[in-house]
Amino acid sequence: MRITNRTLTAAFTAALSGGLLFAAAPATAATTVLDFNNGINNTAQLCGGRGLSPVGGPTSRPCEFNGDQIGNDYGSSSQLQVSYDVATSGSVGRQQFLLFSANRGSTNAFSGMTPANTSFITFTPMAGQEVSFRSFGSLTDQVGANTGRFTLMGGGATIFDVTAPLTGALSTFAVNSAYFATPLVFSFVGAQNTNLRLDDITFDVRAVAPPVGGIPEPASWAMMIGGFGLVGAAQRRQRSISRATAA
Repeated sequence: MRITNRTLTAAFTAALSGGLLFAAAPATAATTVLDFNNGINNTAQLCGGRGLSPVGGPTSRPCEFNGDQIGNDYGSSSQLQVSYDVATSGSVGRQQFLLFSANRGSTNAFSGMTPANTSFITFTPMAGQEVSFRSFGSLTDQVGANTGRFTLMGGGATIFDVTAPLTGALSTFAVNSAYFATPLVFSFVGAQNTNLRLDDITFDVRAVAPPVGGIPEPASWAMMIGGFGLVGAAQRRQRSISRATAA
């Protein structure tokens, strides 16, 4: 088989393209589950503010009483900030008011609000990170069925908006959003005057992948240098053959 300049150039181009695409592959995502089933007096650090105080504190202690406030940074990490608040009817702005429940044998987070008050959980990626909202569970401890509305907003658009009936058994809802380097805002509210409960909120966080054609990795630089050498050697050999033929 005769190796020509065209063959070498094509091979080098393919190898370089493959190297750059490999460098742009997404990073491995870390999955986090916000599990509110820690129970009263459990050693897990889940709660912050005590009782029905208007402003919750950071996660600092186990939950001790029904109605304790979930820590307003529960689930945060070096990659992602998680915060909780509620739009309270008749007040300006929002207050942190996601509570811990131990009613009727269940241990979950809940919003003890009327339908006029929507609860929010905001997921804000740190610089160089991105987040995907995967799924959540919800139920109600009210006698009979209740209806809850669940919404996920991101990138200035509605990603998920579902109104669904709930019972005393945990229902799981799959969302599986795309990854966002900007905040995702999950909101929920009960259609009736009831306590809407949440559990097993699942999300993924990963490093933002570099753009295709960005700074190559060391392996890509090695392929580039080797490719340039092969092309240059082939060109020199071709010129030598041409001079010999002319002579």
